[in-house]
Amino acid sequence: MTITMNNNIEYSDRNLVTNMKWKRDSDTIAQTSEDKTLKLWDGRTHEIVHTFATQQQIPTCCDIKDNYCITGYNGFVGEGCQLYLWDIRQLNIVGQYLGHQETVTSCSFLPDDDSNLDFVSSSNDGSVRIWNKDLTSSIIDEKLQSGPLTAVKPYNHNSLVVTSLVEGVKKFNFHHGSG
Repeated sequence: MTITMNNNIEYSDRNLVTNMKWKRDSDTIAQTSEDKTLKLWDGRTHEIVHTFATQQQIPTCCDIKDNYCITGYNGFVGEGCQLYLWDIRQLNIVGQYLGHQETVTSCSFLPDDDSNLDFVSSSNDGSVRIWNKDLTSSIIDEKLQSGPLTAVKPYNHNSLVVTSLVEGVKKFNFHHGSG
C-alpha cells in the first residue's frame, strides 16, 4: 500500500493541533488547537470556513456529528475541565458541561442514540462520563481505578473502550437510554 500526501494545507500560525475529526458523509473537518479555538475546515478546498470564539482553556479533543460538535478542555482541580456543545449551523455554543476535575482527554458522540446527542468523555481524573445534550450534569459518572484516562470510544451501543496510563485498554459496559 502506498499513501500519497496531496494538497498540503498551508496554515500560517505556528499552532499545535490537539485533535481533528472528519464529519461523516461530509467535507467538514473540525479541528481544535492550542490557540484555544475550534475551527471548521472545508476538506475539498482545505480552507477554514469558520473559527469559533477563543475560549479560556486549550481544547484537547473534539467530535462532530450531524450539526453539532463537542469539545473538551484542559484544566486542573475542577477549573476548566469542561465540555462545550457547538451548533455548527448557528455557529454558537448551545451547551456547557461541567463535572470533570482534571483535563478532558477524549470525547465522542455515542452511536445511534435516536438524535438525543448523547456523548461520552474521559479525563485525567480517572472518570468516564456520559452526557445528554439537554442536561447540565452527566447521566452516568463512573470513576475507574485505572489512573489518568487517555481515551474513550464507543465500542457498541452499550459499551465503551477506555484506555489509561496505568492499565492499558479496558472495556466498560453501561446501560443507556430509557427502559
